[in-house]
Amino acid sequence: MIAYIDIISGISGDMLLGALIDAGYSIDKLRKELDKLGIEYEIKAKKEKDGPISATSVYIHSEERKIRRLKDIIKIIDDSQLEEDIKEKSKEIFKKIAGAEAKIHGIDIEKVIFHEIGAVDTIIDVVGSLIALKELGIKKVYSSPVLLGRGKIKSEHGILPVPAPATIELLKNKPVIFTTTPTEITTPTGAALLSLAEFSYPEMEIKKVGYGKGKKKLDFPNILRIVIGKEMNEGELYIIETNIDDMNPEFYPYIIDKLLKSGAMDVFILPVVMKKGRVGNLLKVLSSPKKLEEIKKILFEETTTFGIRYYRVRREILERKTVQIKTKYGNVRVKIGYYNGKIVSVSPEYEDCKKLAMEKGVAIKEIYEEAKLHFFQSFYTQ
Repeated sequence: MIAYIDIISGISGDMLLGALIDAGYSIDKLRKELDKLGIEYEIKAKKEKDGPISATSVYIHSEERKIRRLKDIIKIIDDSQLEEDIKEKSKEIFKKIAGAEAKIHGIDIEKVIFHEIGAVDTIIDVVGSLIALKELGIKKVYSSPVLLGRGKIKSEHGILPVPAPATIELLKNKPVIFTTTPTEITTPTGAALLSLAEFSYPEMEIKKVGYGKGKKKLDFPNILRIVIGKEMNEGELYIIETNIDDMNPEFYPYIIDKLLKSGAMDVFILPVVMKKGRVGNLLKVLSSPKKLEEIKKILFEETTTFGIRYYRVRREILERKTVQIKTKYGNVRVKIGYYNGKIVSVSPEYEDCKKLAMEKGVAIKEIYEEAKLHFFQSFYTQ
C-alpha cells in the first residue's frame, strides 16, 4: 500500500496524525502503542467540520512542563518498548528538527530545547504518525508540493517570519508553493515528517481517504487529505543516467559490477558528444523504484558526475520458461519467451555455452546453434 499526502492548506504533525486516524487507524490502538513511550499525556480524536468537509482533529494534553533537549527525547525513544524501525525513524526526524533549529539559531544541536508542552505534542505527533503509517500497511509515501503562508508568528525565540526559518530549512530541495495566506500553515514538525515522502503524483487504486483538521480558522477548509491505496505502476522502472567525460575509463567495469550487485537490473554505456565538442560516455542504469536511492548514492560516490537524471519508464516482458536441453557437447539451459502463449524467442544460456566451449575446445557459436537445433527438434516432436 502507498499513501499520497494531498496538501490542501498546509501540514502539521497533528493534521497528519488526524488524517491517518480518519483513514481508519484506531485511536485505541494508537494509545496502546504510545503508552510504550512512558510519558504523561492524553490524546483524543474528534470528528469536526471545517466548512463543508468533515475531518478528524487530534487534541493532546499533558501536565508535564519539562524542558527537553534532543538527547532527552532520544532517551525516551530508546528506553521505550516501541518497535525498532519506529524508534529509528522517530529519532531521525527529531534530529532533522533539532538540526534545523540549531542552524537557524546558531547554536549546538544538543542545546536546542523542545519547549514545555510542545515537546510532548511533537513526540506524540511524530511517533504516532509513524506508528499509524506502519499499521495501515503503507510502504511508501508520496506528497504534493508544500503550501506555505506568510506574515509573522510569536515564538519562544521572539517574533519570527512565516514560514518559520526552521520550516524553510527542513524543506530545502523540496517543492514548495508560497501563498498569500497570512499565517503559518506548515509547521516544522509537518515539514520534518515530509522527509518520509517522495514529491510526485502516483498512479494508484484508491482504497481509503482520510482528512485531518488543523486548529487555525482560515478562509478555506484547513485540512490535510491522505489518500491510501495500491500503486498501479508495478510495471514501471526508473532509468538513471549521467554524462561523464572526465573519469578514468578503467573505473567503469568496477562501477558497473557494483551497480549490478546492488540490485540494478541493467547497466550500459553509450558514447556521446557533449557540449563544447567533448567526447564522453552516457552511463545508464535500469532500476526498480526500491533500489533508486541506493543506485543514486553509488553514482554520486563512485563516479565523477556532478548531476544525474532519472525518470520513470514502463517495461513489458515476455512470459519466460527455462528448460534444459541435452546436446552432444553436454547439457545447456535454454530460455524460452512467450507472447500471448506463442513462442517468440529462444535463447541458449550464455554461461552454459561458454563453459562447454572451453571444456570441449569447440566454437561457442557451434554449441549455441546446436542447443537451439535440439530445442526445436524436441519441441516439434512433442
